[in-house]
Amino acid sequence: MSKQRHPFYFNFSSGDYYLLVIKNFFLITFTLGFYIPWAIVSEKKYINSSINLAGNNFAYHGTGKELFLGFLKIFVLFISVSFYFSFLSHNGLDILLAISVLVFYALMILSLPYVIHNSWKYDMAKTSYMDKRFFYDSDFKAFLIEFAKEGVLLLCTFFIYFPWYITNLTRHLCDNTRIGNIDIRFEGKGGQLFGIMLKGILLTMVTFGIYLFQHRANVIKFFHENIKLYQDGKEIEVKSRIGGGDIFINVVTFTLITLLTFGLGLPYAILKSKQLFIETLSIEGDVDFESFEQSPSYDDQYVNNLGMSLDEGVDAVF
Repeated sequence: MSKQRHPFYFNFSSGDYYLLVIKNFFLITFTLGFYIPWAIVSEKKYINSSINLAGNNFAYHGTGKELFLGFLKIFVLFISVSFYFSFLSHNGLDILLAISVLVFYALMILSLPYVIHNSWKYDMAKTSYMDKRFFYDSDFKAFLIEFAKEGVLLLCTFFIYFPWYITNLTRHLCDNTRIGNIDIRFEGKGGQLFGIMLKGILLTMVTFGIYLFQHRANVIKFFHENIKLYQDGKEIEVKSRIGGGDIFINVVTFTLITLLTFGLGLPYAILKSKQLFIETLSIEGDVDFESFEQSPSYDDQYVNNLGMSLDEGVDAVF
């Protein structure tokens, strides 16, 4: 008995998106960048509301106000650091300047796990399907331990460990995420990704870059098709039909639309590109949409307060 297939659709209106891009551009310009959090949220709301699965659209519930406080803190920090570096430079304190720059970038790198964890937690809590929110149920300490362990192995192997590094972090994020009464699992292995990457590097060199498009498709399929969904113990598979030819045509089309319209067609090119990656996806299995219920661990009060407590504005600048 064949599994029931539910394809994703990306139903967009290029006219509406153009108006959104124009509005965001002028408001960001007139507010000297302070409108960026609201622009990010409006973009996410438009994209999510255009994605359809089984007759229902996704939705994004974040607000610009929630991002703004964190964004403002980051803005003040960068202005302060810039003035500090300028002061050291004008006073000839080159050694102290060099040390300060190294410390600053080291702190930026050390903040990555905080940024990744909180951005994912916020975006999951603010994304819904059929009025049911996604939920990321992992504390920062658990993610930090995983990130640090994988980071040490990455450095000790001179980045050869990268396929395992990115695979294991993806597994941590997915395995602690759910939507309604559906659990999400990532079953990809680092060794599989290593083989894909090694093959991609070798064949790309042999074919003078031609294989790069198929390599990109293979990596995308690896991450998508290793996501498994479980509802009441039943497995639901994620399938991707994307191929190297699709990506090649997308790159050529994207470039031509952008160049021939002197950049004016960029928003349309972006939407067509998103449409390709979304509409080559589907889920296969016996999904019971009628019994789709909210996750038992979902806390509405927690979600409502999340924006003010996590400094998600970091997501607005990274």
